[in-house]
Amino acid sequence: MVAFPDRAGFSHRNVQVMPLSAPLTRHGWREYRPCMRFVARSLWIALVLGVVVGTTHPVRAEDRNSVPTRSDDSIVKDHLRRARRARASGKWTEAHAAYKAAFEAIDSTSVTVRESAEVAGELGLCELKLRKFRDAAEHLAWSLERRKALSPEQQKGFADGLAKALPFVATLYLSVDPPDAEVLIDGKPIGRLRRTYRLFFEPGKHMVRARAPGREEGSQTLDAQPATEPTMTIQLPRAAESSAKDNAPAVPRPLSARRLPGSQRRGRRRCVSRGSPSRRPPCPRAACS
Repeated sequence: MVAFPDRAGFSHRNVQVMPLSAPLTRHGWREYRPCMRFVARSLWIALVLGVVVGTTHPVRAEDRNSVPTRSDDSIVKDHLRRARRARASGKWTEAHAAYKAAFEAIDSTSVTVRESAEVAGELGLCELKLRKFRDAAEHLAWSLERRKALSPEQQKGFADGLAKALPFVATLYLSVDPPDAEVLIDGKPIGRLRRTYRLFFEPGKHMVRARAPGREEGSQTLDAQPATEPTMTIQLPRAAESSAKDNAPAVPRPLSARRLPGSQRRGRRRCVSRGSPSRRPPCPRAACS
């Protein structure tokens, strides 16, 4: 038996309340052992839960919503893998779409000059296969402008492709003054500012325009013929308003607004005569008449 003070409402099937004077026997301890195990186990569970809850960090909203994003470099490489796989299978339309997506993503990535030149050259070769001669010439020429980053085999392949595309397009050499003028081809800006341009046109009539702040707009019509290399110069004069304002003569101020010299101001004093107004003699000065 276990000796506990007499408390109201305390009961357990293995524990009996007895007066404090009753000794704790071995038999009573055995009967009390399951209750002690239950209490110890409960305390241990509560301790473990408290430690777990105390060491757990709260989940922040940005951690919960954050999704690992791929870098732009990996996106370009994915496009290139898809393009090369399609080109190896002879699917030029799919290869062209993949190369074009990779080339458009180059502007926002940290790819090297060699990689960008390779993408532009491969895109031009696909466009040559699809008979898009103007686009092929533009991208192949863009790639060959960075020929130092290409291997000799790539330079030869892209140069041969450009030579095949040039007989089907007109190559325009355009000069613009001022060099910061924006150039538009058929109403669409070409996006880069230079003093001289090498532009490719499909056969037909095209409108070439240039505009700049503070300048009059200039435009010329191009009748593009295949396998030709015309030249064009567009000079933008200053706007009429600004030139007229600069060359306008100075307008003199009116006489009433000018300030007279001191001697003239003193000579124009008012004449005052004494006497009544009816008998006032005429003023001898001509200025008072």
